[in-house]
This record gives sequence, C-alpha cells and structure tokens, in this order.
Amino acid sequence: MGDRYVIYARKSSDEKDRQIKSIPDQLEHCREVARRNGIVVAKGDEFQESRSAKTAGNRPVFDSVIKLVKKGEVQGIISWHPDRLARNGPEGGMITGLLDEKKLADLKFCTFSFENNTAGKMMLGIMFVMSKEYSDRLSDNIRRGVDSNFAQGKSVGTYKWGYERNEEGCYEPHPQLFGYLKKAWQMRLDGKTYNEILEWLRIAGCHRRTKTGKTYGIGQDTLTQIFNDPIYYGVLRQKDSMVDLRELYDFEPMVSYEEWEKCRKAGRSAVKIKGRHTDPFRGGIVRCACGQPCVTDRGKKKYLYLHCKDRGNCRLKQPRIRAKEIVDAAYEALNNAFNPDDGQSDVLRVAYADHIKRYLNAGYEEAKKQKRKLVSAKNSAEEKLREIVLASVGKSLDETERRVYEQEKLHYERIIDKCRTDIERIEKSSVLKSFDYDEFSNFLESASASWKRAHGEPLHQMATFLFSNFTVKDRTVVNLRFNPDIEELFIPKVGDGGAEEIRTPDPRVANAVL
Repeated sequence: MGDRYVIYARKSSDEKDRQIKSIPDQLEHCREVARRNGIVVAKGDEFQESRSAKTAGNRPVFDSVIKLVKKGEVQGIISWHPDRLARNGPEGGMITGLLDEKKLADLKFCTFSFENNTAGKMMLGIMFVMSKEYSDRLSDNIRRGVDSNFAQGKSVGTYKWGYERNEEGCYEPHPQLFGYLKKAWQMRLDGKTYNEILEWLRIAGCHRRTKTGKTYGIGQDTLTQIFNDPIYYGVLRQKDSMVDLRELYDFEPMVSYEEWEKCRKAGRSAVKIKGRHTDPFRGGIVRCACGQPCVTDRGKKKYLYLHCKDRGNCRLKQPRIRAKEIVDAAYEALNNAFNPDDGQSDVLRVAYADHIKRYLNAGYEEAKKQKRKLVSAKNSAEEKLREIVLASVGKSLDETERRVYEQEKLHYERIIDKCRTDIERIEKSSVLKSFDYDEFSNFLESASASWKRAHGEPLHQMATFLFSNFTVKDRTVVNLRFNPDIEELFIPKVGDGGAEEIRTPDPRVANAVL
C-alpha cells in the first residue's frame, strides 16, 4: 500500500498580493502535480482554509492535517508553495521536525522542487525563513503606512459619515451626505431628540452604499458615535493619538469645538419639557413620621406610592406607602366625621369654589405662557418656510438641492402643524374653560362617595381643600387633620384644655386620632 498524500490550500483573507492564487486555482494545480507523479488523492483528502499563517495556532484545518501526519495516517502533503504551509518559525520548524522524524515522508509543491534530503530540508528551511521575513516586512510596512497616513491626516480606514476620501486619501465633504449630517448636528444643538433626528435622516434618505452594493443607514448607536467623534470639529483620532486636520489641509468641519462639546455632554438625553403634574398628594400634604415631606413615586405596575423625601437618610427607615392606603383612611374619616348642616354646606361650597378658582387661575397663567411660546414658534417656522420657498423660486435645483429643499420644507411644515395641534389642545383644556362650581361642589352632598370616585387632579384638589396633612408610618396613616380653615364649620370639638383634635371611630388609624 503506497503513501497517503493530502492536498492543502490556503489563502489569507487579509493578503493584498493579487499574484497569490485563489484556493480553487491552488487545488487544480496541486491535482495536476499529483497526476504527474502518479499520486492518487482522495476527494476527502483535499483540505482548504482562509486563514493567516503569520502566527502559529491560527489554522484549525492545518492543525488537523498535522495531527493525521503525527498519527501516521498521512505521509505526504501537496501544496502550492512552502509559504502556504508556514509563515512563522514554530510551524516551519514543526514541519522540518516531522521530516527529520520520518513521520512526514514527502512534500510536493507547484512552484518549488523539494527533495527529502539534507540539501532539500535546508532549502525548505530557507523558504520558510524568507516567508516569515516577507510577512514581518509586510506587517511593518502596513503599520508604517497607517502611521504615516494618520500623521498626514489621511483616512486610516474608518468610515466617517458625511465625508469621503479623495485621491490623496484626505477627508472632504461628501456631495450629498455632508449636508444631511450638518443638519443633524444643528438639530441636536437646537435640542432635538435622537428619535427626531433619526426620523428626519430617514425621510431625507440619508444612507450610504458600500462597494459590494449593501446599503446602510444611521441608527441610535451610529448617531452616538457621530456626536462623540472629534473629526466633526476638525480633529482625527486614532486610539490615544489625535491630529488636527485643519492645520494639515483645507478640512471643512461641521461644528465648532464648543458645539461638539455641548452635544457630547448631552449624550442621548432628550430635551425634557416640564408639564403639569396630576398625581394627587403632592406638595408635602403627606409627611413621614420622621417629619420630612413625602414625594410621589410610580411603581413598576404604575401604582402610585409615596415615600419619605429623605428616604436614604430617614431615621425611621420608612418603607413607601400605597396612595390607596391614604385614600382609604381619608374615606373613613369623611364617612364618620364629615356631616355639615345646610348652612355649613353653603359656606363650604363657596370656600371650595374659591379654592378651585385659585388653582385654575394659576393653571390659566401657565397655559397662556405655553400658548404664547407655541404661537411664537409657529410664526417663526412660517417665516422660515416662506424664506426657503421664496429662495427657490425661479432657480434650477439639482437633485441634491431639490431633496434638501423638500426636507427643509417638510420640517417646517411639521413644526407648524404640531404647534397648531398643541395650541388647540391648550385652548380645549379644562384650565381655560369657565369653572363649573356645581360640578366640583356636588361632592359636599356625599363627600365620602365622591372621594372614592375621584382620582388624579380632582382628588388632589379635594385633598388639599379638606385636609391639612397626613402623617404616615409603617405603610399606615397614623394621623390626619382636616384643614383648619374649615374644620370649625362642621367638626365636633373635643375640649381638653389642649389643641383641638378630630374624633373618629376608625380603628385603623393609629391613636384613634384624625
């Protein structure tokens, strides 16, 4: 039985030498060598991989071939050139060692004649050394070239949105994408959110096409990288090194350093517009037994909780309490102690109407302020829209200019529509309506039932009108007091020579005191 030969073909994915044969070509030439030498290579004995041989232990297919040799199952290897087998010292020495140990009987190459004798192994060793020297020199040249290009402010291979590389490798504005990216920076400086910027870029058709035909757009992570890349104010960064492109050639930045720093510090945070809170029991009406006010907090299931404002340092280490516990305690107090006569009800009705009216007046002023801002923004957008429309009249716009014009026009039209919608919403909101006193004072006829039905802002207004404070401890209301302005109208007094307190038969309220 003759020696068993295998064919090994390799081409590194990062090799730049176009003279190196492709793997199919290598296989075909190796098969021809086998035919000329009367060697039969089974179809399953052709091995191939696309891996670099610069360092040892990087090629699993090659390792499997060597294992077959060491087991004595393979005696010969056919390959295109010695550098296909090894371009590093350890693996070159391993092959020579297998020849010395006679575990490897023969090597055959398409471009090199090898004889398994002293002279042949010496020449093979020289070929391995030359291959390693070529690999090292190529690596040094590439590194040197990268460093040289970086020092000259030329591209080091990383794509920069909005720029393209010219024939010299320098960055210059992309004829289409530069305008889109510059607009994105301006939107960010104007306080626009990532989602608003991404939506505008998507509508504008901001994408790039690679040489292979693939199309890429800008996503959240890419936008974050853009807003953190110093090249957009004129500095190219490579690891820990930086070079100022503005000093090397006529580089056109998109923003100033100050603008870049402002956007970088903002991160992904959106511009937050403060709205009116509607959670009840805000403003310190509920207090922790330690003396600190409680603040509202929405849990994972959107339930409303209250906890000590100084929760981290609260001396009582109080857990948070469900708002429902406060509602239930107040309900019992109203059900047992709230029983005004007709005359008292009339006084209360007027007092509650005044209370609500003061709240609505405050809301009315805030709404007017918001409305003025929206009207101003709408008028400004309408003026900008007129300007860009008039600027394009009678001009012949190319495709890029036309697209930018359409997107700018759409941008301002959307601002105008949104302002109109928000203005209408404010005009229709309850704070601008005439106050219906009967609607809010009907609860006096059955306060406890009205209390249970109320929620949100109506509940908060009822709470601030009826009660001066709630004190909570261990997830329980331990004390509550009616508002001093109204308690004398209908709450029976307990004279004990001290402060007046409100009686209640509610067994759940600590100290039986409301």
